[in-house]
Amino acid sequence: MKLAQFRKLPYPQSIWSAVLQKPVSPDDIPDDWEETLIYVFDINDSKPLNMSILYFFRDGFTLERIANNFGFCREYIRQVIEKTIRRARHPSRYWTMVYGLRRAQFMKDNHLGYWADNISQKPGDFIGLTSSIDDLNLSVRSWNGLHRRNISTVGELIACSEDDLMKIRNMGAHCIKEISECLSKYGLSLQSN
Repeated sequence: MKLAQFRKLPYPQSIWSAVLQKPVSPDDIPDDWEETLIYVFDINDSKPLNMSILYFFRDGFTLERIANNFGFCREYIRQVIEKTIRRARHPSRYWTMVYGLRRAQFMKDNHLGYWADNISQKPGDFIGLTSSIDDLNLSVRSWNGLHRRNISTVGELIACSEDDLMKIRNMGAHCIKEISECLSKYGLSLQSN
């Protein structure tokens, strides 16, 4: 789909769908979607052109209007928006969005709110993509195998499939089952083969 087709969807569904290249249901978007977008698109005061993507999707500005605001031509702004979307599809940023969708789906499926009374908010109760695999409390054998492959964060781990892990020396079906069970506690899973 072209960006113009995704733009017809309501915000923030439009911008999530454009990055993930598939329609995203509004119910699947996590509650912290604004912080996720700021990270994924690297929006800050020192990079005002990165705001173009928000003007395009959130505010519905035309490329001409955005170009006039920044003093550039329409084509340059189109290229900036497409480059920003491509950069957001880099695995380090893309998985942040996918993880957000998985977390929202997990919370919805289990009828949990982010601030539900029955969920403790102690450190270690929530695992993010940048969290260390140490937070998963894996067995020594599993932990050693992952470190042997230089997998040190949860984001790097969920980017692997079971086949990838089976190629690691001393990593057997028991270790993979343990890793899958640990990840499932947080609504995550390994890549499908």
